[in-house]
Amino acid sequence: MKEWFIALVSIASAALGALLAFLFTSRAKRDESILRFKEEKYAKLLVKLQGFVAMFNDIDSNLTVNGSVGRLQEI
Repeated sequence: MKEWFIALVSIASAALGALLAFLFTSRAKRDESILRFKEEKYAKLLVKLQGFVAMFNDIDSNLTVNGSVGRLQEI
C-alpha cells in the first residue's frame, strides 16, 4: 500500500508541476503578445504625431518669419 501511495504522490506532484508550468508559460506568452500589440500601436502613433508636429513647426516658423497670422489662414 505504501508503494502505491508514494507513486501516486509523485505522479500528482509531477502533474501539478506541469500544470503550473503551463499556466505560467501561457500567461507570459499572453503578456508578451499584449506588449507587442501596444508597441505596434505606439509606433503607429509616433509616426502620426511626427507629421502632426512637423506641420505645426512649419506653421510656427512661417509665422515667425512672416510676422503675421494671415499665413495661418492660408494653410
